[in-house]
Amino acid sequence: MNYLIEASLLLLGFAAVFHFLLDGDNAYRFHRWYLIGSLLASLVIPLIAWPAPIVIETANYTLLPDFLPGVVDEGARPDASSTISLRSVLLTLLIWVFWLGVIYKTFLFTRQLYGLLANIRRGQVVERSTFKLVLLPGHVPIHSFGAYVFVGQEEYEQGEVEQALIQHELAHIHQKHSWDILTVELIHIFFWFHPILKYFRASIKLNHEHLSDQAVVQEGVDVIYYQQLLLKNICTYQTNPLASPLHFSFTKKRFQMMPKHLMATEGRHKRWLILPFTLLFLALSNINLTGQEELREIPPPPPPVKAEAFDRPPPPPPVEVFTEKNPSPQQLKDWQNTKEYGVWFDGKRIENATLQGMNPQEIGWFHVSRLLKGAKNYGVHNYQVDAYSQAYFEKNLKNKKRLPIIREVEAPNRVVRKLN
Repeated sequence: MNYLIEASLLLLGFAAVFHFLLDGDNAYRFHRWYLIGSLLASLVIPLIAWPAPIVIETANYTLLPDFLPGVVDEGARPDASSTISLRSVLLTLLIWVFWLGVIYKTFLFTRQLYGLLANIRRGQVVERSTFKLVLLPGHVPIHSFGAYVFVGQEEYEQGEVEQALIQHELAHIHQKHSWDILTVELIHIFFWFHPILKYFRASIKLNHEHLSDQAVVQEGVDVIYYQQLLLKNICTYQTNPLASPLHFSFTKKRFQMMPKHLMATEGRHKRWLILPFTLLFLALSNINLTGQEELREIPPPPPPVKAEAFDRPPPPPPVEVFTEKNPSPQQLKDWQNTKEYGVWFDGKRIENATLQGMNPQEIGWFHVSRLLKGAKNYGVHNYQVDAYSQAYFEKNLKNKKRLPIIREVEAPNRVVRKLN
């Protein structure tokens, strides 16, 4: 959970820096490395174990302990097991949802990759010097992946595929944009639930289009003619996300940036602003806030004690008597676990399996104590159960006085701290 929080904050910070500082100038090559580098850095930095982390310490105060040392009070926290059970169920459910999403995204990625490879196999491949042209039957919008450019065979043979469009796809190929797309898609498989990754993916693809448009315009193609050509070949339906198609969901912004493609690179001074933000993000990622998880209200200091108060004898402890206490069916079931419990019935050791057919009403009183280090059976089991039958309880324990004094008790096979 801490990893997801830190990674999300870094992704949000790097995305904000790009959106408000870098987006809008024509330093597309720098934008490309910034987007890919910040994406990978956001996922890797939270995994780095820093040598001297900054720890924000917080004090935890409790007025009373949850339970006395060495004594297990079965009725102290009746809702604890249900709360833990609900948390475990929710955690298990979230884990299942996460892996189902990963499986689904892996299936989509595999199907998309298989679709591109299937087009290469069923199409006519024409070898060129720097790329491979794949001629496909029917009307196919021009797009590229890897070293392949896909076009419709009939349109290409009739000369309807303009050279400027092929130059656009060749720019994708020469600059190896497919590797960026594959990297983002593989990361998106495991972070399919993260909305900021969609922003990075869209920004990376738009930057690819700017780079290809810039390469075409710098070859001497007229900007107005190129814009008209793009509008004429707009792809209005969804294509393979792994390819680089002429899918103009960003057409307006691309057209606005085209007049800047022939200018000198803008925004060079902005690059230096990236350094302080990066150092700030690294410093923030080194702050450990886990000490605040259990922050509780600090109680006021106790009032001063007068000197004469020490001369007074302490009040006597309250006198308690043994009253009937029957275990629940779930407790009887838990006591059958030999690794956790050793069972004594009416003062004699019995096999845990003996409790399997026993009715809870047959037990008149019981007590569970935890073995301390040094006891004979320490490590064999963690707790000892002292259970007494109804007959034994009626004869020996009922209404007998028991003082709530914690003391060390030596038993034949254990050393426990026991509540009398």
